[in-house]
Amino acid sequence: MSSPRFHGRYEQIGRECEAPGCREAGEFRAPGCRPNGFDGPGDWRWFCLEHVREFNAGYDWFEGLSPEEILAAQSPIAGWRTESRAFRPDTHVDGMPRWADYADPLDAISARARGVRSRAEREARMAASGRFSREEAQALETMGLGSDIDKTRLR
Repeated sequence: MSSPRFHGRYEQIGRECEAPGCREAGEFRAPGCRPNGFDGPGDWRWFCLEHVREFNAGYDWFEGLSPEEILAAQSPIAGWRTESRAFRPDTHVDGMPRWADYADPLDAISARARGVRSRAEREARMAASGRFSREEAQALETMGLGSDIDKTRLR
């Protein structure tokens, strides 16, 4: 098997270049009309080397975006200010940290460590008091209650 000369070349499986009037082999793919979505990958158009170069030279990566959206997409911190699914409040993991609340990633990591440590200390205090089992202490922690809770306040 010969090694491909250009990165991105696909073995020819009977495809012809989709450029009008071209009879070369369609060995290079380019984005089609349907983009990637929830229902799977988008479609592809197949071109020869000459026509895929032409296609790439004229491709507009930011078609349909406003100047502000283009600037945001090109920013080195693009995506940093959005919440990761694991840290959304509705994930019920541990409720901290929300990445969008921090400008520096190290601040978020240290906040998470502080939260884990303080939760472990509260659970240890509850277990040491003997009033609650470990499971009960975790349940109280999940509800946001402390070890000083009594039955009437719990109800």
